[in-house]
Amino acid sequence: MHVEHFQLAKELKVEKIDLLLLQLANHAIKEFGHRYGSFLDAASTAAKFAIYISFLENGRNFRKTGVAHHVEPKRVREIVKEIEHAIRENTSLKGLSSKEPDYLIGIPHLWKEKYPWKPGTSRISGRSLDSLEEKQLTLHIPKHFPKVLLIDEGELNSLIEEMRLLSADNNSSKNSNTCSEALLEHIRYRLRHSETIVQVTLPFMELPLYALASNSYAPKGQCERLENMVDDTTRFIFLLKQWVQEEAYAFRALETLTLSPSIREQAFQELDEMLRQWGDKYHCDGGEPIILQMALGKCDEDIL
Repeated sequence: MHVEHFQLAKELKVEKIDLLLLQLANHAIKEFGHRYGSFLDAASTAAKFAIYISFLENGRNFRKTGVAHHVEPKRVREIVKEIEHAIRENTSLKGLSSKEPDYLIGIPHLWKEKYPWKPGTSRISGRSLDSLEEKQLTLHIPKHFPKVLLIDEGELNSLIEEMRLLSADNNSSKNSNTCSEALLEHIRYRLRHSETIVQVTLPFMELPLYALASNSYAPKGQCERLENMVDDTTRFIFLLKQWVQEEAYAFRALETLTLSPSIREQAFQELDEMLRQWGDKYHCDGGEPIILQMALGKCDEDIL
């Protein structure tokens, strides 16, 4: 069932800044598949970063920074220590990434390394099969699947845990050596949803097995466009920050109109051509680099 989150947000009567945060949470958790806890960690990191910037702007004064943001000076000191330690040791703070975690991308490769299969031998890890079982198994495994063994849930969990330990993403995490059942279930879900693995139920096995269905992990859906959206949104915020600070090259533009559907494509093509001609006309070698970024879509007065 599709839920219109903009409409829901309006019913909750949230402010514009809250709407921005709701959008970030919606895309991070629902679209990109980041865990609830990971988003909270990232939000905490963002708040710490803001406090640290203010600390530097206040001449590294703990009390002034605390008063400005209603934070105890002792807590400001802890935040500064944490961030400066990360800078000094060249480690990452807890955050999100629009890119897929290493432990997801690496699982198919680790699976092929640890559970290779040779034709003529049993296709199930740790079990020999008779001719009837082999025939039944063949009906469940398409020929294009990677040539690896089928494994049970425990072996899949071990793969996930090993891959997380190998992942550079978890080097700075205090919990990198532990993997809760909730996290294991979440990772298995993402692997199934992306069709990287499939669950196989065989009549001669009490519990279902897992088969590797793809040589690489790739999330389904509009992931590439979502990543571009994150990049564009981040860039747009920096551009508007330049406009707020009245920098010479910053320019904000906004135009609303009503447009007949019958001439929509013509209007869009004309705008695209105008932008190209404008860029060609004013571009010069050796000049100051600038960027023009635009998005065009339906107008919602309650949001704009």
